[in-house]
Amino acid sequence: MSILGTVKLTDVPVDKAPKFSGNATIAKVETKEAANDKVQIDIVFDYTRADGSEASFTDRGFVKPEWFSSDYVPVDPATTERGTQEYRDAFGYQLNVSKKYRKIFHVLGLESIDFDQLEGRTVGIVLGPQSENRDPSHQELKSVTAPRN
Repeated sequence: MSILGTVKLTDVPVDKAPKFSGNATIAKVETKEAANDKVQIDIVFDYTRADGSEASFTDRGFVKPEWFSSDYVPVDPATTERGTQEYRDAFGYQLNVSKKYRKIFHVLGLESIDFDQLEGRTVGIVLGPQSENRDPSHQELKSVTAPRN
């Protein structure tokens, strides 16, 4: 039996992560081996906040090396059983490769996904708090656009 009282989660205030929308420079891209035959990709975006202070944000994604082969045939997550490894892989491919990474390279006008081409390039980014069911005190990359002038 606990000597502490009980409080509802809704009664505990949450500091939401700040929003940001503007240009950012891709400062660093790192790849390293991760669990389950995946590769972790960290992209560090440096940007200047509205108050003039410098900040950085690291976007992290996990991919399988075979997803970066012209022979790879993506699987639609809607056609797989939820909760299976096939579903998680299909969803991961769709989220990371089809949407996020393809968009970054597209807005930069690059014709192939080669992470060695990214460092030093400028893109527009929108950052915001993670959803309530995750952790709204942490930022996440909401979108990538062409840089604004």
